[in-house]
Amino acid sequence: MEDDDMKNNSIGIIVVGLIALLAIVVVGKWLLDDQRANAPVAVAPVYPSQPSQPSQPGVVLPPAYPHHFPQYHHCDEFWHGYRDGWRGLAPAPGCCPEYMQGYRIGKYDRGCGCPYYYDRYCPPGFSIRAPGFRLDIR
Repeated sequence: MEDDDMKNNSIGIIVVGLIALLAIVVVGKWLLDDQRANAPVAVAPVYPSQPSQPSQPGVVLPPAYPHHFPQYHHCDEFWHGYRDGWRGLAPAPGCCPEYMQGYRIGKYDRGCGCPYYYDRYCPPGFSIRAPGFRLDIR
């Protein structure tokens, strides 16, 4: 009888632990999103359309990047540099070229006010989306 009680208790502890871990992830994501929402970010400019194209009011075009780095898109150092540039942090000392390219693009996107490069080229990871909630782990 005591063996059955031990098994039931250990299963319950595992389930409670998984629920607690999920709650920590959700609350952490909510806090990060709330922190980003309250941070002052420059508004992305509206780029004028070409004279040959009919103008569409309210259309914001993504910036034209001076460089495109598809060879770095699966490199963690590149995206680490991008995030540091996006957050406005100083670059890490003695960093690799991948990090610096990501840092420059992140800094450029911060100046534009929107993470265009990240949204377009960051490889997909784990994603949960529901109305009013978005969790992307890339």
